[in-house]
Amino acid sequence: MSRACAVCIGFLVMVLSAFAAPAQPLVDSEIACPRASFAPVLDGRLDDWQQLPQVVISGAEQWQTAAVEFADQGGPQDISAEVRLVWDNQAFYLAVHTRDDSFVRGGEAADIDRGGDSLVLTVTDAGAANVNQFVVAWLKDGSLVWRTEPAASAENVRTIGRALSAQPEEDGGSRVIYELAIPWSELRPIRPIAGASLTLVISACDDDGQGIEGCLEASVPVVLSAAGVTGLAAQPEVLPPSLPPTFAVPAAARFDRKCFTFHGQDTLVFAGQIDYARLPREAWGRRLDQL
Repeated sequence: MSRACAVCIGFLVMVLSAFAAPAQPLVDSEIACPRASFAPVLDGRLDDWQQLPQVVISGAEQWQTAAVEFADQGGPQDISAEVRLVWDNQAFYLAVHTRDDSFVRGGEAADIDRGGDSLVLTVTDAGAANVNQFVVAWLKDGSLVWRTEPAASAENVRTIGRALSAQPEEDGGSRVIYELAIPWSELRPIRPIAGASLTLVISACDDDGQGIEGCLEASVPVVLSAAGVTGLAAQPEVLPPSLPPTFAVPAAARFDRKCFTFHGQDTLVFAGQIDYARLPREAWGRRLDQL
């Protein structure tokens, strides 16, 4: 996608001109973002995020309308968001769980300003001198993370790992989950150091079928905490000891818990493992080459 697409995001950025008039803070003090002992799995599920601090965006005072006719936000059942954060030396991780009475997927990337639900994430350093802004959208042909600020770097950000999923709610509407791993290289000059401060502005933009009506927006002051959090991923099931594997033709192939034997020849097998779910897709080929 060309840089000209940055113009297509202009409406969302205009809606977020509330940077001049800061969004309603979620809390009165900074949120301590814990440090992960290992990266969360980006799989569209929140099982491994539950122990992390949660912030909720649902208040009518946080609604930034796109037009007068959409001035009245329909309450949490119309659009609401729950956000969880964690960090490590590689990335800043976010899980955003939205509830929407009418989830609308966007069409083409060039039409993102005309319709479709989306997230706008803005990260600034402590002095608010440097702005990094991203639009996250789930289009009909896949997900998109588009950098809008700084404008000189506007482009499709391919290095951000993400997982998106949508499920219908029993009482109607949809629950949509956005999981993102934003490398610190995309958030310069912020560095992954305990005690560092940043401000995260989260905007959940709502389209109920008539175009973007507005965004539920809040500013979250964050401090990277040295306190760690463990057990982000579900612990593997402990299986009882198993019997040695059996082979249909032991004379041709067998395994005695020490090595494989093929046609009477002991063979040492070298193997490796890649946790692909913890890596951005763009890194898979490089990691395979390193095996």
